[in-house]
Amino acid sequence: MKREQPLSPQKAQFVDAYMAVGTVPDASDLVGIDRTTGWRWLQQPVVAEQIRLRLEGQAHRSRAALNARQDAAWSVVDVLLTSPDEKVRLRLVTWLIELKLRQVGPTPKSIAEVQIEALERQVQDELAQRTGTLIP
Repeated sequence: MKREQPLSPQKAQFVDAYMAVGTVPDASDLVGIDRTTGWRWLQQPVVAEQIRLRLEGQAHRSRAALNARQDAAWSVVDVLLTSPDEKVRLRLVTWLIELKLRQVGPTPKSIAEVQIEALERQVQDELAQRTGTLIP
């Protein structure tokens, strides 16, 4: 079984640069190598694995940061849901529906639009009845 060699100092610099700037040409320029060398290094398993591990680490840290803030975010949602201003509640519900539709993934546009428009009309009608104002 072939043992993978550790990254050379220059390849490690390339990986650092790639993680910082996100493109092979820019990372190659920063490290002082030809772009074709950067592309070739990116195809090497040891370099690709380092980048994969670092991206996984970034994703893990991002999820942890989001999870740390979710309680505060839900507290804000609770405040908005109980707002005496019906326009605030309407906007929140619209935002939540849009968020859920994005999570579900692509759906036929006409079905999603019809459902959202029907909900919006229903909420707007109720709001107009309660406040005597129309929302454009």
